[in-house]
Amino acid sequence: MKKVALTLLALLSLSLVFTMKAKAAQDCATRHAAISEELRYAEANNNYSRINGLRSALAELNAHCTRSNVIYDTQRQLDKLKDKVADKQKSIGEIEFDLRRARVDADAKKIRKYQHKLEDKQEELAEAQQELARVQNEMSALRK
Repeated sequence: MKKVALTLLALLSLSLVFTMKAKAAQDCATRHAAISEELRYAEANNNYSRINGLRSALAELNAHCTRSNVIYDTQRQLDKLKDKVADKQKSIGEIEFDLRRARVDADAKKIRKYQHKLEDKQEELAEAQQELARVQNEMSALRK
């Protein structure tokens, strides 16, 4: 039972590491190098459950990581980010409308409230746009 729990824990931590590494580098060769590096570290520390999990991850990577899969996953991420940016822009428009109404009503409390909300949403939009630009650059690099 302990061995199963340790294996599951290792696989969960592996999936977290793999996901983080995969987000940082969207091509198969880089993913392979990242997992191989983790494997060398696990072997150096005699972490056998981690070694088994990483070997499984390499086998899965070799079996399923293709250029078309990476492009497909990146396109899905790109679509989600485009939707996120559009939602942020819509939200900003609604807040700007509320801010204009508060100014017409000369309600100082609401003006401050909506100005603060607007600043927050604009920051969120800028972050989403930066992430979108990063993924668009990744996609451009993948299609070359």
